[in-house]
Amino acid sequence: MNGEPHTDAGKLDYSVVNRYWKKVKPSIMGPYMMEGFGFPASAGRFRFDAERVIVRIPLNTRLATKKKDKSIDEKGYVIEVEDDGHGMTPDEARKYFLIVGRDRRRHQGQGARSREKNRSVMGRKGIGKLAPFGICERIEVLSSGGDKTPQGYLTANFFMDYEQIISDTEKEVPLKKGPLDGTYRKRRGTTIRLSRFLPKRVPDTETFRRQLAARFVFAEPDFEIIVDDTRDPNAQPQSIEPLFVPTIEGTRIDLSDRPVFTDDGEQLPVTGWLALAKDAYKNEEMAGVRIYARNKVVATTRDFEQPAGYTGEFTVRSYLVGEVFAEWLDLDEGDDFIRSDRQGILWESDYGYALRTWGAELINPSCDLSKLGRNRG
Repeated sequence: MNGEPHTDAGKLDYSVVNRYWKKVKPSIMGPYMMEGFGFPASAGRFRFDAERVIVRIPLNTRLATKKKDKSIDEKGYVIEVEDDGHGMTPDEARKYFLIVGRDRRRHQGQGARSREKNRSVMGRKGIGKLAPFGICERIEVLSSGGDKTPQGYLTANFFMDYEQIISDTEKEVPLKKGPLDGTYRKRRGTTIRLSRFLPKRVPDTETFRRQLAARFVFAEPDFEIIVDDTRDPNAQPQSIEPLFVPTIEGTRIDLSDRPVFTDDGEQLPVTGWLALAKDAYKNEEMAGVRIYARNKVVATTRDFEQPAGYTGEFTVRSYLVGEVFAEWLDLDEGDDFIRSDRQGILWESDYGYALRTWGAELINPSCDLSKLGRNRG
């Protein structure tokens, strides 16, 4: 239900974005399709307190192709990520969302926890919103939030275009308003639409589901991700289930009493498990050990980044699986040990080095997880 327009769309200081973009562009251009919509899916859970995120996406196809003259042949596809979280008003969009390079954890008006469910927010640098530009050239944001009124929830609706963000202007460039900006809707929540794609391929259904499952921890019963294949009219929307990797009996190691120690003697708690898979890796999503902080994957490693040539290297790199939960990698206070794209650890940092050394003690030199598992009872 739409009402009268409430306010104009905000302005984004593109001169600030331009300067910051030059520093962060290489870090957010991930090699996988996942990097493009990782922010919308994550935002639903960690920023907007959603209980459900729906990903509407054309699976198993190319979003665009490149012609012989190197121009892009668009296919007209749209990727849409919708959540049922608390959303945001136009004023909140201007004040919080459209600021690049701001650490919301330290911001007095927001903080390190989400507004309603007290979830730990992700990121520090305020650049996640730009990540979809790794696969597309237009991002539309449609969000309704704030206090409920007799007309409904006040709505922010605007577009972010790649060409404007990388333009060489030092002036503010007004964002293009969407048709629902400043109106009211019956339900709160946020929808992020991606369009005008680069030549990228979306994987098949099973691969895509594994990619999503590997990225998130589904520990909370109040959060669900649903995938809707818009290319297949007969496909039913399906919920994402946690990854399950069959392991060899007796190889599982409980990590809860195996803390990480730094060179200074600081003890860092770790939970989770390691084991040997029954079969060698058949796909990248099932490979290696997933490392989590704040209930989201921050790195995947096959051998805790050990130098090549150690005893048992083939077994470890082919069969080692597990989950490591280390909240100290991304604490609100102190240094940040996660890469800007939030998909890798700074292994040369003090904590990263300590984790690598800890991993080496578990897998090297014997690499006999079966023996370790039996000794652990």
